[in-house]
Amino acid sequence: MKIIDVVKNDNMAYFSHYCGGNLYYTVNVEDDVFLFSINTDPNEVGSAVFSDKMKAITLMRWIRKCLESEELIKIR
Repeated sequence: MKIIDVVKNDNMAYFSHYCGGNLYYTVNVEDDVFLFSINTDPNEVGSAVFSDKMKAITLMRWIRKCLESEELIKIR
């Protein structure tokens, strides 16, 4: 999968849960749903603001990291 597939068409990311210092979001890509994490270490997120619903392109930095490390998980 390519990053453009995840962030195109104004795809939205939805907050799922927080666990172990990570925020977890889901994003719908066509008929599939993927889960990705965001490490909340201040060195990682800086002063970013996270909402319960955001455009996936806004979270592209973290989606790309999960894609590159194969941590983008297909959950449906």
